[in-house]
Amino acid sequence: MTEKLGGEGNTEFDTIRSLLARWGPLAEGVGDDAALVRAPRGDTIVVSVDDHIEGRHFRREWLSPREIGYRAVAAALSDLAAMAARPAGVLVAFGVPRGWRESLMDIADGIGDAVKSVRTKILGGNLSDAGALSITTTVLGSAFAPLRRSGARAGDSVYVTGRLGAPTLAIAARRAGRVPNDLVRARLARPTPRIFEAICWPIMARRRASISPTDSPPTRRTSPRRAGCRS
Repeated sequence: MTEKLGGEGNTEFDTIRSLLARWGPLAEGVGDDAALVRAPRGDTIVVSVDDHIEGRHFRREWLSPREIGYRAVAAALSDLAAMAARPAGVLVAFGVPRGWRESLMDIADGIGDAVKSVRTKILGGNLSDAGALSITTTVLGSAFAPLRRSGARAGDSVYVTGRLGAPTLAIAARRAGRVPNDLVRARLARPTPRIFEAICWPIMARRRASISPTDSPPTRRTSPRRAGCRS
């Protein structure tokens, strides 16, 4: 976090101070050259990174700035849930074009909402100019027995912790020039990272594989039954 954020004497450090003030106690340990992550003895560190790029993953006219910030971090946190990991913190790197600067604090509020929802912290990140808005989130967690996709076997039962398809319906409606209903839109704008379910549900203790649907949504071609699994 050391570059100039384009013009008007507004340095990156000025913007970082504003972000930290906005996040308050949700930001922790920011200011050093690297973040510190502590994990319980015997746990494995679990790390994932996810991009959220304007025009590729979202459109400005579809979501509010706060929803864009929330969705970017929630999608990354879902990868920790898939690995049965407890969040230890997030790193957020922004690429901010001139036209988005006035909305940056609202985006930060959405990021704070996502972080608060899973009781973790913002540990650092990066900030720079860009041609399109991008939010790159690195999530850090730990797990005593991380789950991997390779544990799945033919004949396994498949469980889903929520209903699938609402975000796809919302996007299809937008592309057709329609306004999606409130329920469908909310599932697109405010997805829930299934951290609690991954860690606390008793049935999860019997899992041997897991995957985040944000990475690989089910399709007719890859349905559980076609894969030799029971749903």
